[in-house]
Amino acid sequence: MRLTFDHLVHFVHRTPQEAAEQFCQAGFHAVAGGRHASWGTWNSLSYFGLSYVEFLAVEHQELARQSENPLVRQCIEDEAKGEGFGQIALRTNEMDAWAERLRSQGLQVTGPVAGNQYA
Repeated sequence: MRLTFDHLVHFVHRTPQEAAEQFCQAGFHAVAGGRHASWGTWNSLSYFGLSYVEFLAVEHQELARQSENPLVRQCIEDEAKGEGFGQIALRTNEMDAWAERLRSQGLQVTGPVAGNQYA
């Protein structure tokens, strides 16, 4: 079974564009991402091959607070901690098998969760 790193979610408390600009100033390429309309969040992205860093911010506080998405819930709950790494996402064609394997080893696994909520 093959498992690879897909992306790192970095929570930010400013616009994703501001986060991307700061990343660019540090010498990395970053671009505007999109809006997760049903979650109340938006993002910018910095790619490293097929993997990337996602700078995730809450755009609509009330909508985000009502979201059932575990990542959005964590973003809201961790807000007082400030900006920082939130979660990692893994890539595989055998997501359910990997989730079960990790659970059987005593790890807490969230998901799989559909991550295609762009509008």
